[in-house]
Amino acid sequence: MAITKIQMQNVTVFENLNLELSPGLNILIGENGMGKTHIMKMIYSAGKAVRRDVSFPQKVVRV
Repeated sequence: MAITKIQMQNVTVFENLNLELSPGLNILIGENGMGKTHIMKMIYSAGKAVRRDVSFPQKVVRV
């Protein structure tokens, strides 16, 4: 299962967000305080709601 679209209204910094995701790799870029982490938390939470065994075994690289 893949998340293809994210819609949020009046959630944290988003009044109205419609975000379409491509298959494969998607990159979030923006200034501080724009909501990148909020989007990632929403995606993670959605995955946990559907599956209890969600994990990310890949190595995290900080740039």
